Amino acid sequence: MTSNDQSKALHFLLAADGSAPSLAAAAWLAQLAGANSPVACTVMAVQHPLMAGEVSAIAPARVTIEDRAQQAEQVLAQVSDILQSVGLVHTTETCMDDAAKAIVARAESLGVQAIVIGRRGQGALRSALLGSVSAEVVRSASVAVIVVNAAAAVPVPHLASSIPLRILLAIDSSDNALRAADFAARLVHNAAAALHILHVRPTLTLAEALFSPRERLLAHW
Repeated sequence: MTSNDQSKALHFLLAADGSAPSLAAAAWLAQLAGANSPVACTVMAVQHPLMAGEVSAIAPARVTIEDRAQQAEQVLAQVSDILQSVGLVHTTETCMDDAAKAIVARAESLGVQAIVIGRRGQGALRSALLGSVSAEVVRSASVAVIVVNAAAAVPVPHLASSIPLRILLAIDSSDNALRAADFAARLVHNAAAALHILHVRPTLTLAEALFSPRERLLAHW
């Protein structure tokens, strides 16, 4: 990647934990880079803080931390293999903290354009009780967040083939929708992706249709 390409590159923070959704997120980013899109990437492996039950006389904190470090290295090695398959130059780092908070904070400090993260396939009840790292990142981040489902992953051996990216941009009149449009436009420009724009007009309830002021009905339609 030349210095001119680097100046145009979209910088992504890729959150990695070794799970199938995490590897799918890495594959999606590799697909983007494989489409001749100038991409810069920082891969971050976040380990959760030590819990009281993990530390004991049999397993002191030093041993537990060393185990975590080895796990993080394995995770980063898996992701690096995927990114290197398309020649995507990247940096790697680890930290031990609350995952969502650490990811959002690091994205802000790096000034990235987007966060790429895998979506865990949790059931509705478990998600409601425990929450989801990806959902919390979406709520808290001030930059674009791309959440990748494991089912949408492109097989690594096929990353080099020309698989066109197709982007669906859902818009309304909000500022966030305009920010989404700006980011989508940058993706399309960099990767020559196909962009489809969708605006969905919410339907009126029967009560709203019957009793809303005329001005509101006109504004709606």
